[in-house]
Amino acid sequence: MSIGLDNLLSGIIGAVLVVAYTEVRDARRRVSEAAGLAKLLADEVSRNKAAVVLRRLPEDQGGQEVLIARGDNPPAIDAWLEVRARLAQLLHRREDFDAISDYYQNWHKLEQRIRPHVPSSSAKEPE
Repeated sequence: MSIGLDNLLSGIIGAVLVVAYTEVRDARRRVSEAAGLAKLLADEVSRNKAAVVLRRLPEDQGGQEVLIARGDNPPAIDAWLEVRARLAQLLHRREDFDAISDYYQNWHKLEQRIRPHVPSSSAKEPE
């Protein structure tokens, strides 16, 4: 029993189409997942911006710019700690991940200065 050339060609075309469809579907899923994680981080960044205000001290107090916490919700890095490992896998450009990581590194330092005595889930150093 031999396989006809038409059957072999149909099988190859079918296999190529399945692989192509799977790759496109997986790529769309990765983009969608990255967008969802980015939205979580954007929400946290927005809350962090609202949690502090930048003020310049009077010249007789040094004239430096300082961050002053507003309200009862200090800056947080919880979303970053949750999504950073997966986001690193999804982002194609290392520079993008590094920029986000640097941003959160600064917030981590600020958080430690605001609450150095309170152990929190974000006590670990961000990567």
